[in-house]
Amino acid sequence: PPSPPPSPPPSPPPSPPPSPPPSPPPSPPPSPPPSPPPPPLPPDVVAAPPSPPPPPPPPPPPPPPPPHPPSPPPPSPPLPPPSPPPPSPPQPSPPPLPPGLPPPSPPPLPPAPIDKPPSPPSPLPPPMPLGPPPSSPPPPSPPPPALPSPPPPALSPSPPPPPPPTPPPKATVVSDPHFVGFKQQRYDVTGVSGRTYSLIADVGLHINSRFQTAYTTGLFIHSETRDVQKCRPRGTWMTAIGVVFSEYGDSALHSLTVSTDASTFADVCALKPADCLYGGTVSVDGAETVHVGAMSLSAVSTVTLKNYKSYGRVQLVSERIVADIDFVPPPAEWEVSDMEKYSHLNLKLHHISLTSQANGIMGCSVRLKYDEDGQPILQAFDKDGQGVLDGPPSLYEVTEVTDTSFPLYAEGWAGQHKDM
Repeated sequence: PPSPPPSPPPSPPPSPPPSPPPSPPPSPPPSPPPSPPPPPLPPDVVAAPPSPPPPPPPPPPPPPPPPHPPSPPPPSPPLPPPSPPPPSPPQPSPPPLPPGLPPPSPPPLPPAPIDKPPSPPSPLPPPMPLGPPPSSPPPPSPPPPALPSPPPPALSPSPPPPPPPTPPPKATVVSDPHFVGFKQQRYDVTGVSGRTYSLIADVGLHINSRFQTAYTTGLFIHSETRDVQKCRPRGTWMTAIGVVFSEYGDSALHSLTVSTDASTFADVCALKPADCLYGGTVSVDGAETVHVGAMSLSAVSTVTLKNYKSYGRVQLVSERIVADIDFVPPPAEWEVSDMEKYSHLNLKLHHISLTSQANGIMGCSVRLKYDEDGQPILQAFDKDGQGVLDGPPSLYEVTEVTDTSFPLYAEGWAGQHKDM
């Protein structure tokens, strides 16, 4: 029979792995070759002394002490011991150089990186609008043809400046008749209806007035016709005023008269009432006029006729006097047709130059009179100006409104004039 196969020999016990050989110590880096000496300088060149080394930087300042001692950090758990680094493979040593050759130069160092500023990000494209793409704008229309500019309008002459406001009157005579004198005396002078009186007599100036029966509102039965009227007679008022004056340095006299008498141009004024004074008669230097507007009386004097809502005004402006003479018609509620009979005049003096010799019913008011107690008399004692006038109203009578014969004031003139 065949013999059994021989049994394998027993394997030897495994040997421990061989330990790696110890790594040689790293070789020091090769030192750079010594730099060659600088070439010798010419004899006429002096070598510059070497620059001194820069001073060492100052030491940083010590940190400020903390305001409070910091608390000790909590103990950290023990760290495991670090694992040893893996062994580096052995570096082959360079082959030996043949004798007589210089040692090789070290490889050049790579250039230092240069910091470049970051490039700005590229702008994002504008968002695409939603919807259909916009159509291209139409081409601009051509400009309209230039029209010739119209010529500038002709400048109209500027209107004359308005006249200065009339100053408040210094003295007045109004209604039936009430006087306000130059010293603010207040008095009435009734006089006699149909008589003419001197209001002012002075050097170069005379003002006279005719008095007639005045009327006031109230029922009245006429004694002859037995008609019932809505106005009744009471006292007197002025129905005509005459002003005669001369300019300074000129002896020629100028006159202005205004009355309630019917004008000789009444028929013409009925056709164009807006062109005529509201009523009455006006004469300038003896010539009658009714046309509204201004006219020259002399080189420095003017007369102006003007209508207002309920009266007409004649204004005299000169160097010596500025006066308003108003024509006042009867009120409509009287229901009268005789304009001449029921109208009257008012006198307002805004400026006047008087001397101490001024006389007349109004001119005498430039002088104050005093009572027994030495007090000025500012209010008359009766209806004919007693206490303000130098005598009764009859002492001041003249013949007509343009009379210039009334005497000036002087001591004792009243007695002398009474005897004449």
